Amino acid sequence: MVDSIAQYRQQLLRLSSTVAEMSEEPSTVFSLLIRIFEEFDREFPTACANKLFASVVSSLFSLELEYGQSAIFSSVASPTFPKDFRNMNGSSEAYVYFLLPHEVSTPELLDNTDEINDLFSFYKESVVGLERETFVYPKARVDGSSAYQTLQMLSGEILRRERLIQSILQSDPVLAHLASMYIRRQITFYLSSERLRPSELA
Repeated sequence: MVDSIAQYRQQLLRLSSTVAEMSEEPSTVFSLLIRIFEEFDREFPTACANKLFASVVSSLFSLELEYGQSAIFSSVASPTFPKDFRNMNGSSEAYVYFLLPHEVSTPELLDNTDEINDLFSFYKESVVGLERETFVYPKARVDGSSAYQTLQMLSGEILRRERLIQSILQSDPVLAHLASMYIRRQITFYLSSERLRPSELA
């Protein structure tokens, strides 16, 4: 699997280089990807670099869906679609992969990372901003509930999932502490981030 990802990564790098060379004005996206992927190789072990690479590609695909085909979102009735679409962005997987190598704990930390982001970024994205295709509104739509009820659900899930993570890691106090600090510092980051405008809610 790792070898396959590495080969795909090299193929994409070669493709992006070829496109950039053929174009009078090299693609900004391809040029940026080349720099990012080269940085991955310099800074991280192969397995970590490949995980980051896969996350970037997945994130680009989710952006294509969000900005290119978002008109279809309102007609999607699948109850799992909001979560599946959110998982496409790949970001939480990359963060958690570096934190905990234990596969049994990773899915819960992935979900916890996403839920914290969904809750704390909602004000900036959908109250101040006009975004409606993030997790909260599609989830409310398929559940037949409101955005407010979905935010309440996220609050409860964050607390429940942290307790579950601690239960999973109870045999390893070091990892349990690391996971706990990761969760708390993620929340602290959101509460102190000017970009998310938390001071306006005080």
